[in-house]
Amino acid sequence: MKNALLVIDVQNGMFQEGNVVYIGERLLQTVKDLIGKARSTETSIFFIQHNAPAGKP
Repeated sequence: MKNALLVIDVQNGMFQEGNVVYIGERLLQTVKDLIGKARSTETSIFFIQHNAPAGKP
């Protein structure tokens, strides 16, 4: 079985004033920890980013 880590739409727009993600600091730490574990086990990591025009979430 092959494993991979998908990181989907973790972007600056999630942390803009007035539109902050719930417990965002903990989310970032969790994502950072998962990326570190994936790298240490040579697990593939895929970063997926939604692109919208400036000013749009």
